[in-house]
Amino acid sequence: MNELEEIFKVQKEFNDKYFREQQNVDDVTKMSIDDKIKWSKEFIFSSSKELYEMIDELQWKKHRFICKTNNIDNFLEEGIDAFKFLLNLFLVHGCDSTAFFQKFVDKSKVVDIRYNQEKKLKELKSKKDIKLAVLDIDGIICSHSVEFLRGTTYNTIYEFKNDDINLYNEKKYSFRVSGIKRNLPVKPYVYNFLQTLKNKGYLILLLSARPYEKFIRIYADTLYWLENNDIKYDFLFFNKNKEQFIIDNVLPEQVKFCVDDGIDNVNKLSLYFKTYLLPNYYLYDKRELFKVKNDVQIIDTFNNIQL
Repeated sequence: MNELEEIFKVQKEFNDKYFREQQNVDDVTKMSIDDKIKWSKEFIFSSSKELYEMIDELQWKKHRFICKTNNIDNFLEEGIDAFKFLLNLFLVHGCDSTAFFQKFVDKSKVVDIRYNQEKKLKELKSKKDIKLAVLDIDGIICSHSVEFLRGTTYNTIYEFKNDDINLYNEKKYSFRVSGIKRNLPVKPYVYNFLQTLKNKGYLILLLSARPYEKFIRIYADTLYWLENNDIKYDFLFFNKNKEQFIIDNVLPEQVKFCVDDGIDNVNKLSLYFKTYLLPNYYLYDKRELFKVKNDVQIIDTFNNIQL
């Protein structure tokens, strides 16, 4: 047993004893949602209180003429109290040391990659000779819509959404939180296309409308999928307003083209950039193509893109 496992074990033993003897609860993970919310609030407030008590141990007030000799033992003691309440919070929601470790590793990787990419993106504006290819992920790099519709009787997401919006929203929520996105199939010929872009000196910016800020795990799931499938890219960002993100972060002349499968997306992108629509007939049917603006080039394969 490693040290992290031992920490979780010790805290779980005390947590189980307290709930069993004081709350008549044998298994905290089987409490009702309302009870879990109640105890989550208690643990969060208690942890916050202990964190503020750490500040008191720092003797931080500038106007007090007292000896600045911090009691490091007291400081650490308050920190441990805060951490123990957070451990209780994880345990109530069924998170053990293995799940905690994996989530920590995933989040650390996200933080590191975001830091590096945001730094590189900021530096791009000083390099006017850069060639950027901006690609969507769902429907362009991976077969998202096909997998989303699997197990339903619908031919398109448009049909699904309009026939039963409640069931559609339930499936969409489950699709985002279940980790399915870690195992989506890569679309045919993607590898050849991405390799061709790299050979011709392009930087690849993957720009997805996946709602990362609402479903935080989406970033880690996407990173896992990209790495597991050895997808070549230089930047990965999430933003619903794709055209505005590009305008705010790179020089317009650096963007040589954008590829997306969403009609609304390509219509907006085409106002500023050379834009291709790779139609997704699992997202909508062919009749929807009449909505595509004239300055958008509709293509059947990556081979139709002028590099």
